Amino acid sequence: MAASVTKSALGFAAGFLMLAPLASATVYTFQDGLGGYDGTQDASLYAGDPNAGGLGRGVNTGGSPTLYSHGVHLDVLSFDLSSLAGQTVTGDATLTLTMADNHVGVPFSIFAISDANAGWSQGDNPSYAPADLGDVTYEYRISNTSPWVGGDGLAGAGGYDHTAVDSGVGGAYNTTVDLTIPQSLIQHWIDVANAGLIINSDSLGTAIQFRSSDDTAGRPLLTFSAVPEPATLSVLGMIGSALLLGRRRK
Repeated sequence: MAASVTKSALGFAAGFLMLAPLASATVYTFQDGLGGYDGTQDASLYAGDPNAGGLGRGVNTGGSPTLYSHGVHLDVLSFDLSSLAGQTVTGDATLTLTMADNHVGVPFSIFAISDANAGWSQGDNPSYAPADLGDVTYEYRISNTSPWVGGDGLAGAGGYDHTAVDSGVGGAYNTTVDLTIPQSLIQHWIDVANAGLIINSDSLGTAIQFRSSDDTAGRPLLTFSAVPEPATLSVLGMIGSALLLGRRRK
């Protein structure tokens, strides 16, 4: 799955001709429909209907694909970062969410899902529809064969880290909210396991809605910079040295 890429310094071509190439930071942007990338997974899960599938369609939206958090709802979100194996993240990431309704002043938080709960998939059913085999639900990470690790559905003590990664406040319809994902968590997703995030309204009974990856506008967007790891640079250095030596012998 491709990601949109912006070079922020010298290209790799120059690095090949250097004995000790310098890494140039690359800005990666992950958003479905951008640069051929389509690896975002998200869904709204409902404790009151724990075995319903979740496509990222909220209630009271006329079927519009949204992420809908409302007390007993939990939204799950992840980005496929497998294309960045061997990369070192250089700073915190920005997660940009777009409001799907007018929820000015509604507080919400995001939490990291436990590694043991990686591997869920959003499926393709709207909320409240019965889940297909393999879909994510409130009760099952993979329906109906693999419950969420931690017990009591996804909300169990071991289901996710209950210390918030970041918090935000809702805004007007179609405005955006930026959240910070720590560098260490992004690196963990690349190197170890990528279970993604939970988005949850902080006010019981107060809804907040964001556009989902199944929408055609305002999809979740993740942005950060990374460079090749030292081992990769060493290989590039050896290639550069070989190229220089070969040219001198001609």
